[in-house]
Amino acid sequence: MRTFTLPTVNMNGSSAHELLDQQLQVLRAIDALWEVMRVSAPHGRDYQLAPERYDSARSDFNDTADALELIKSRANALALHLSDIPDWRTA
Repeated sequence: MRTFTLPTVNMNGSSAHELLDQQLQVLRAIDALWEVMRVSAPHGRDYQLAPERYDSARSDFNDTADALELIKSRANALALHLSDIPDWRTA
């Protein structure tokens, strides 16, 4: 499992709440993108005249999916970290 560099919340930076909200926005955007990508995945019927290109298109799509999973993993890790930090600015 990959580890990510986590932010240090302090009084001179963004609040934990602000940083958490940013990561939650990232997660919502990725979920929305996944919905679009799911229906746009390469299908063999679209490569009938050049079937040798289907494997390459599928590989490209899988690379993109892997990149999204990495972004989602990072956002999840940051959100989990930030959700455990009390936000003393709002107390």
